[in-house]
Amino acid sequence: MKKIVLFCAFVVFSTLLFAQTVEEEITNRMNYVFEKVNRGNVVTGILGNYGVQPIPLEYYDSIPADSNFVDLYIFTMLYAGVYSAKFNNNISLITPDELSQRIEGYSSGGAIPVGIMYY
Repeated sequence: MKKIVLFCAFVVFSTLLFAQTVEEEITNRMNYVFEKVNRGNVVTGILGNYGVQPIPLEYYDSIPADSNFVDLYIFTMLYAGVYSAKFNNNISLITPDELSQRIEGYSSGGAIPVGIMYY
């Protein structure tokens, strides 16, 4: 019984040592890579290479095609990619979770929300 308790305590202690989330690891690594870049020179506030793009933005070049159809899931993934590319405070973006909550809030009424992203 003591061995089981000792083993459980060891597992809990070892997980506390690695408590950093994947999101924090990526942010720390990107900050390390881009630490020499002058953030003030990024006028738009968004630096595409700084963020993690789950869906390549090149597919969505404003030319209608079957391959660039966007549903709600793809729209939120595209927004999350743009949000992760936020490089300085020259732009203010709501979090992807807040965007999803707003869309859900608007969807509960009789109107159908239309999301537009101009990037």
